[in-house]
Amino acid sequence: RPPDPGGPAAMNRSFRGATDAVKRASYVKLTHEQTVTRLYRKSLKVLDSWCIDREIFNREGRAIRAQFDAYKDLPKDDGAVRRQIRETEETLAAYTHPDMYVQPYMPGGSKFMRNPPPPLPIVFEGDVPPEANVAYQDVHSVQVPMSSEPEGMRTVLIDIYKKASE
Repeated sequence: RPPDPGGPAAMNRSFRGATDAVKRASYVKLTHEQTVTRLYRKSLKVLDSWCIDREIFNREGRAIRAQFDAYKDLPKDDGAVRRQIRETEETLAAYTHPDMYVQPYMPGGSKFMRNPPPPLPIVFEGDVPPEANVAYQDVHSVQVPMSSEPEGMRTVLIDIYKKASE
């Protein structure tokens, strides 16, 4: 019988290595503390997607915290703790918002990379003059500014009544 064209025999060594690494990474066992922390944070993020008022969010967030605190003194291998983790995961799956809230400046947010400035080498043919490079900001790989005040910039206070800067 001929080998399957999409099967393991058709994969080269580097591709097999990459898929094996992904398979190994998907089986990483989290500690109990990591699992509970991620569940708590995910619960608050889901709650934030559903709540339109901060007062409601704070009240419901305290209720979620009380549910987590009720089991914090039990040993991590206790059956009640495992059951509560399973039920919390099921509840999160049921209440997950279809359009989760994303911070506007993060990837997927409404302001992410909106009107990004063109790269300076494109604006200036040849070399970029040093005086044009005053507002340079380091950005992460996701293009989020690392600093709100780049080096070399100073704060300017404007008196709105005099319409003058100080």
